[in-house]
Amino acid sequence: MKRIAPLAPVFASLIASAVFIVLNGYSFGGATQRLPGTSPSSDQVNVLPSVYRYHDASLFTSDFQIQSGAAFKTILWPMVGWACPPEGVPWAFFLLHVASLTAAFFLLWRLAVECCTNASAPSIASAMGGVSMMEGAKAPIIATPPLAAQEMGRPNGETVCGSGPIAGLLAMILIIVVRISPAAEPTLDAAFYTRGAALPFGLAAVLYSLRGRILGPGALLVTAAAIHAITALQVLCVCVPLLLMSPAWPPRRRRFAMAGLALAIAAIVWGIETVMSPAVLRPGEAWIAQQRAVNGSHLFVDLIPQSAWREFAVCGLFLLPALAARAGDPMRRLAGAAIMCAALSVCLGVAGQVSGASVLLQLSPLRGLKLTMILSLVSAAVLVVRSFRDCATSGGSRAARVAAVAGGAALLALVCRQHYAAVAAFALMMAFADVAKWVRVIAIVAAGAIGAGSSASTRRAAGRIRRE
Repeated sequence: MKRIAPLAPVFASLIASAVFIVLNGYSFGGATQRLPGTSPSSDQVNVLPSVYRYHDASLFTSDFQIQSGAAFKTILWPMVGWACPPEGVPWAFFLLHVASLTAAFFLLWRLAVECCTNASAPSIASAMGGVSMMEGAKAPIIATPPLAAQEMGRPNGETVCGSGPIAGLLAMILIIVVRISPAAEPTLDAAFYTRGAALPFGLAAVLYSLRGRILGPGALLVTAAAIHAITALQVLCVCVPLLLMSPAWPPRRRRFAMAGLALAIAAIVWGIETVMSPAVLRPGEAWIAQQRAVNGSHLFVDLIPQSAWREFAVCGLFLLPALAARAGDPMRRLAGAAIMCAALSVCLGVAGQVSGASVLLQLSPLRGLKLTMILSLVSAAVLVVRSFRDCATSGGSRAARVAAVAGGAALLALVCRQHYAAVAAFALMMAFADVAKWVRVIAIVAAGAIGAGSSASTRRAAGRIRRE
């Protein structure tokens, strides 16, 4: 059993990957039988000819993109093309897809376990049952209650009921359900792309940044950038705030660092807008019109459907309670970094649309909202597990029981993608949760605003359908 236990997360990740493929299907080459219409692998129509040509340069000589000299800025497709003959490419794509999914699920499990550490448990000083001096002892012996002793004796801060692994499993279940981010990008793809291959490296960089490391995230971000540069930029927007909010930094230095980061971002945006050539920034109305027609929902805020914003807002609600945790809590740092990433993505997306700057549009900043959605689902799993743990450790008070049950209902509604039920259960959980008053008020007001906005948009859509 001791040998099997360390491999349990790996087996769980493999099972989660299999369930994901069974529920959401797998697509290759731009076609799939389970999902008619727009195929999840439609972009592979442009990728596969280049992959085949890396192995045999005589193939697809009449392809338009190959004739025009277009190339993908990644090391992944050349490696696949050089390593696999054309008949082995479909299997290579499938195996790499399974490996990427398994690595992503495993790292999400690790993130959830990392957030269930002793930072959220009672500190040693507050858990002291008293100090006693034994006969002949040279130092006082701290007498701790049994629960606190078990908390401190377990790695990663896992509680007696194993709250860390439970939160990890709940995070896997939430991620299995595919959600479309506001930039029309799924949380996990049903086909193999460079962004899916780079995501595990990005999640590993977030995990090491959460632990306060610097060299590890740097190396992982370089690897992710070699596979998919945009994913690396999105992850960088999370890793930098995580490192700046590290407990190793004094509070005053952290505030100065965050202010410096904000000024640096503003300076970069200003420099792009004013210093660079207008021909590079504003290529013309024809290019903008073409991008709105082809990549509109990926790049332009006004073309994103309201349903995508609603799902993003419902998932983002579960980041708010973590802000009330104490400064050393990793969940607070992760939630703060995810919110900063979302704010930066939206600001850059709006700036790109207003200015028409091709540099900002080609960076696709709105795609960073997918990472915020993924981290918000991890936060939801940790939040619900903590509510049940608080109910168990507080003696089962009435308010704690109601908050725990409401949290479980909110999690179930998230799995079933029932947004109204998730918002209502979240508001009930926050009404009875033992959190700061300002966090409770903000969370309940935000839940009410999201519910009212969703109801209004649904009524407008129903009225438009009736008129048509």
